[in-house]
Amino acid sequence: MEKTKIIEVFITALKTTGEDEWRLNYIEENGDSVLTSPEYLYLSTGIADGLLEWLGDYGYYRMGQLDAVKKHLKEFGQLKPIKIYADNRINTGHKRAAALASLGQKTIKAEIVPDDTKL
Repeated sequence: MEKTKIIEVFITALKTTGEDEWRLNYIEENGDSVLTSPEYLYLSTGIADGLLEWLGDYGYYRMGQLDAVKKHLKEFGQLKPIKIYADNRINTGHKRAAALASLGQKTIKAEIVPDDTKL
């Protein structure tokens, strides 16, 4: 079995992805940068409008998840790489990328996955 290669990627080079219509429209209107994502907006400013519009009452749960991820990353650092496609689109790790960016981190550990990997 081939060993997975972990790389360091600039967070600003990462592109957010989504599967639902709201998220895809949000990306089209605001850009696909981690720094324009509703997760980053909430973590860096406390403004949750995007999360609540997207997720309704579940948005409050998502805010709790984001706060917990940010707290954990602040205390322990990044323990597990995010997964990205070769073109820097995030497969998994949107919350971690947004949280690390909000903490001022410039790079993130990532593993490149095949393009047909399910989100």
